[in-house]
Amino acid sequence: MSNFERVIVTCNNDYEVTFAIDHSKINEAQWHQLNNFWIDAEDRLDEADGNVMTAVLVHLAKHCMCLQVTHDYNSYGVMSAFDCEKGEGQEGWPKMDGSQGILIQHCEPFEFVVDPDCDVTSKAIDAMPKLPRPSEEWL
Repeated sequence: MSNFERVIVTCNNDYEVTFAIDHSKINEAQWHQLNNFWIDAEDRLDEADGNVMTAVLVHLAKHCMCLQVTHDYNSYGVMSAFDCEKGEGQEGWPKMDGSQGILIQHCEPFEFVVDPDCDVTSKAIDAMPKLPRPSEEWL
C-alpha cells in the first residue's frame, strides 16, 4: 500500500487544485490540528462527511484560489506563498512543498469571465445629491 495519494479538489465545477499527500509525514491528529486552527471547523468536517483530510483540502483549495486571484500567481507562486523562508508564509498553514506531507502540485489558472451587457442612461439633476450613508448592518 502506498503512502502517497493525489487529491484533486474542484470548486464551482471549474477551478481545480491538485494536491499530493505523503501520509507518512502527516497523520490524522495533524489534519485535525490544521482544521481546528480556523473557526467553523465542525461545519467543515460535517460538510466533508467526517473526513478531516477532505475538510482541510477543500479549505486549502479555497485559500489557494484567493491567493491566485489576489496575486495572479501560477502554481509555483501559490505553493511558494506558504513558505516562510520566501515571504511571510500563510498563517496556520505549513509549507506546501511536500516537506510537511502536503504538496500543492497544480492550481488551474483562474480567470474571471465577466462580460456584462451594460446599458447607460442619463438625466439632468438640479444639484449634487447627498453622500450615500452606510446601512444599519455596517454600523
